[in-house]
Amino acid sequence: SPLPLVTVVCPVFNEEGTVPLFYAEFLKAIVEIEKRVRFELLFVNNRSTDGTLNVLRDLAAKDPRVGYITLSRNYGYQASITAGMRHARGDAIANIDVDCEDPPAMLPRFIERWLDKVDVVYGIRRTRPEPLPWRMGRKLFYRFARGVADHEIILDMAEFFLVDRRVRDVVLSTQSTFPFVRGQVGYVGFKREGIPYA
Repeated sequence: SPLPLVTVVCPVFNEEGTVPLFYAEFLKAIVEIEKRVRFELLFVNNRSTDGTLNVLRDLAAKDPRVGYITLSRNYGYQASITAGMRHARGDAIANIDVDCEDPPAMLPRFIERWLDKVDVVYGIRRTRPEPLPWRMGRKLFYRFARGVADHEIILDMAEFFLVDRRVRDVVLSTQSTFPFVRGQVGYVGFKREGIPYA
């Protein structure tokens, strides 16, 4: 197909009840943008202990766009994102959690900006349903981390993002043993744009 391929990476851990709900929302979200891009949906199973793997197998059997990786042990969230990025075949790679806290309906906006030659498109959470001390603590933590880091950390960037394949290649070339994807994306540069959402 002449259409570009977008890989959507979804880290999962004990999400057997959530994956089908996310998948249904994802299908609704991509209806219009599928005229301009193809999709690969890649789940990274962080060694779930429930029935998540069976759910992923069933989805992959029904939809050839769905793939999954199961890690040999629970390596943590950031390592799951990195594993997904490493195995993604897309011209662009997006990351989104399956709990729908980051809305799948925003993926087409990310893709539109990428098609307009923005290398990194990321969500900026403006509001979230949690106590004020948690929100303030998170903001202070990332500002402190940015102040002491050796390189830029993109403030208020969610782990809901899309990067061009070139960006993915450079991020993976850093070969960090303690991956922190938003820090690595800030480190490598490229043209970036944040999109606020609630």
